[in-house]
Amino acid sequence: MRSGSDNGGGVGCGGVSRGGVERGNDSCEGVGRESAGRVRAGREGASCGGVSCGNVEAAKRALRARLKNARAALSPDERAAADARIAAQLFELDAWRRADVVLSYLSFGSEVDTRAIIERAWAEGKAVALPRCVSGTRLMRWHRVTSLGALERSAFGVEEPPDDPATLVDPGTLAPTDTPATDDAGVAGTGAAAGAADAASTTAPAPASTRSPRALALVPGLAFDAQGFRIGYGGGFYDAFLAAFPGTSVGLCREASLLSSLRAQDALDAHDRPVDIVLTEEGETA
Repeated sequence: MRSGSDNGGGVGCGGVSRGGVERGNDSCEGVGRESAGRVRAGREGASCGGVSCGNVEAAKRALRARLKNARAALSPDERAAADARIAAQLFELDAWRRADVVLSYLSFGSEVDTRAIIERAWAEGKAVALPRCVSGTRLMRWHRVTSLGALERSAFGVEEPPDDPATLVDPGTLAPTDTPATDDAGVAGTGAAAGAADAASTTAPAPASTRSPRALALVPGLAFDAQGFRIGYGGGFYDAFLAAFPGTSVGLCREASLLSSLRAQDALDAHDRPVDIVLTEEGETA
């Protein structure tokens, strides 16, 4: 499901205003809305897969408003029960079992919870990386973390890993979870991986002993559809990430936020990227 598009949703970097009020729960996506608006303005009148880009953006805005209201209507107990089942489904996936590295958003507000998932990953000996938004861009830098207690609060009120070059993880050096067994190469700060975020990639196949670690990315969103496309908050951070990520991506989604087709609602454009797997409390749907 790697080909196609997605709609800019997010991962724990910018869903809060400076006053700490939830505005999107979509890491980095809220931070990037101003720059995203400039991009959208430049695309007015352009074609988005046969549909006017202006119409696509209008459809997305309407969906976001409806989806936020629907998510807010779930009680904390309903969300917690669904999230526990989603985590249980995740732990049964071969992609989870085979992953050496988990790139995760840090859940905020009413997003599908990832804190328990992160703790489970550490307990199983997996490396965990969280995103740090690059101001003024649609880019995220990923940093390996070993504790949630060492996170910093950004100017936007969101927790993110410290800007430490020694903990950088380059997603481009990672591999899908169906790759044969690996060592720790490519994960910053472990074994032969130190400095791998800055290393140039090669075209020659690597020996099994030095092959890149198998990576699983957990992707948030206001909603997903059955094809793996998603509605985020319009910042485009995850579109850019998914377009270049060679590992396996999993969208975490409650059944109440699962849609049949965003394309049928004219809510996809050429920049949108799908995840490989959509996972709800009922299981895998993409």
